[in-house]
Amino acid sequence: MRKIYALLLFVQLFTMSAYGAFPPLSTKLDDGTVVNPASISLTVPVGKAIKNGAGVAFDLNTEGKNYIANNQAIVDTTGWATYADASSATPVDGTGGSPNVSFNRNTSTPLTGAADFWLNKGSSNVRGHGVSYDFTIDLAEYGTPRPQTISFNYRTTGTFNYNAGTSSSPSDVVVYIYDKDGGVLIQPDVFTLDGSGRYVGQFQPNAGNNDYRLILHNATTNASSWNIYFDNVRVGPRPVSRGTNVTAWETCTPLVGGWVTSLTATGLCRRVGDSMQMQFLITLAATPTAATVTVSVPSGYTVDTAKLVSAAVAQTVGEAVATDNTASRRYPLVAVPTTGGAIRFSHAETTGSTSSSVDNDSPFGFLSGDTIGGQVTLPISGWGTSANMSFAEEIRTVAANANRNGSNQTGVNPNNSLVKIAFNSVNNSELIYGGDTHSAFDTTNNRFVAPITGWYQFNSAVFVNSTNVLNNGYRLAAYVNGTLRTYGPTVVPSATTAFVASVTGQFKLNAGEYVEIWLEGSGNNSASTLTVNGGKTLTYFNIARLPNPAAPISTEAVNARGVNSTTSISGSLATIDWSNESFDSHNALSTGVFTCPVTGKYQINVALALSGTFALNTLSVLELQRNSSAVASRSHYSGGAVTNEDLSLSDVYFCNAGDTFRVQASSGATSPAVVNSTVRNYFSISKVGSQ
Repeated sequence: MRKIYALLLFVQLFTMSAYGAFPPLSTKLDDGTVVNPASISLTVPVGKAIKNGAGVAFDLNTEGKNYIANNQAIVDTTGWATYADASSATPVDGTGGSPNVSFNRNTSTPLTGAADFWLNKGSSNVRGHGVSYDFTIDLAEYGTPRPQTISFNYRTTGTFNYNAGTSSSPSDVVVYIYDKDGGVLIQPDVFTLDGSGRYVGQFQPNAGNNDYRLILHNATTNASSWNIYFDNVRVGPRPVSRGTNVTAWETCTPLVGGWVTSLTATGLCRRVGDSMQMQFLITLAATPTAATVTVSVPSGYTVDTAKLVSAAVAQTVGEAVATDNTASRRYPLVAVPTTGGAIRFSHAETTGSTSSSVDNDSPFGFLSGDTIGGQVTLPISGWGTSANMSFAEEIRTVAANANRNGSNQTGVNPNNSLVKIAFNSVNNSELIYGGDTHSAFDTTNNRFVAPITGWYQFNSAVFVNSTNVLNNGYRLAAYVNGTLRTYGPTVVPSATTAFVASVTGQFKLNAGEYVEIWLEGSGNNSASTLTVNGGKTLTYFNIARLPNPAAPISTEAVNARGVNSTTSISGSLATIDWSNESFDSHNALSTGVFTCPVTGKYQINVALALSGTFALNTLSVLELQRNSSAVASRSHYSGGAVTNEDLSLSDVYFCNAGDTFRVQASSGATSPAVVNSTVRNYFSISKVGSQ
């Protein structure tokens, strides 16, 4: 058998069969015969690794498939090409032009091995230039699209700026994918560099398209010179790993049964797989009711009793301690589930029979100041034992916000009929107004076309100027593929009085289905037509794909809800302080101001009920502010002499970590006040996407 005495072992060699690519090398046998390496077939056992000439190990079986054949600059820069697109923070297509950047193989202090890739920019503004690499993915990845992972190591020298790492303030170099088949630019979930030396992002291929381009793009006007060195470039599928879903402890309110008296119940809860762990403390403020005390999981959850052996055999699900403050004595207890899923307590030293259950007089006479505290673990209906720990599901943020771009829509002529609202502009540069992540809003046909199947939350508001307004009913309607899906509330303005109509809802949309907004009028405006105001904060249509419930638990959820404001208002704008919180995942809502803890797009919903003496055409204003500047405003004119008015507002906005949102309101009514209500007054906010 001939012996190979000169054979370079590296990752590219072992990927030749799978990926159809091989570096231009040759190998000699011991008799001097030159062999094409592509003719050599090697098998690497599962779990084994090989090493390159520098001794760096590569485990081919754990890293997974890599569509970037030349990923380490071991030999040359084959496959990589510089380009010059238009001067923009985002690339056009990452090819062609006359680039003023250089791209080479660097052998001076490389990141790993003998060399790495080197992109150099001189002392000039060459925004829009960069380097790219074309690749083709397998049918298994684009037939039913699966998320692909992009990763590489890097270091920078010179005056390289990482900035805030957001769409409005990106790093000097950003990462994009271009769909060559569809002619569509795709922004990965993470597209900026953070200075950590390791980039990892994800993108979703488009169904039916297999040719793509990886782009490293100069996104800024930085005129100083810099270098970026990178290697171990990988684009490929990421295996799905599964594990137990364990969440952080959060405050919760256990439900106490049996003791109908003055007491306080506090708790901390978290999810562990299919069960809830609940810490609880019951503190008495008076002598309890003569009854057995029970504790249940917080409202909204149900114990899965099918996963409990039997209440009859006194199965224990936790422990507790009863404290007699008068005698300074503690009694150990065991927690036992009842047939309905509530927990009763038994003296630890007894058999656990019903007669040993803790009540008002056992194991001692409970009085004000006494407590019962402990921890239990209970299976919860609807919870599974594991969750996706990696991105196996759809991971792209989908959001769009359309408006009238400052121009009024005239000639709106509903006559007991509907007229489509002609949203004709999407401003991607103003992320405060939402933009359009997938170029999914068709401004020619005035409709949103879903690029990805999923559940979508949408909101639309239309401000109609006073001219020719009738004292009849008007309302917005949402249509999907030309079929009515939902109406908004009916507005009945006074004649020649401006009004706002709105509609909101959630739809399941398949990729390619579209949503349109129409205005319906019950009167006859066929001759005396209406005018829709073109202000982007007054007339808009925004829509965002809701997070997939199968998304990985590494995706951080941010949400808060405040209710029942009692803020005093007048004719001048005042910040609404939501006095009670239903929930607040990051303690981000305080005295009416929500501070974004995580950069991303946020869905915001506001409802405000006002009381007072409202005369005809009394003006009330509801305004949403980002960093103290208005981003949405609703003006409401009373249709007659009334004593109550309800205002509402909803939209999707981009927010950098540390930015703030607040709601302000004013009213020209006599003695205006915010109605004390938990159902008519609320502010809710939820993060719906990353960038």
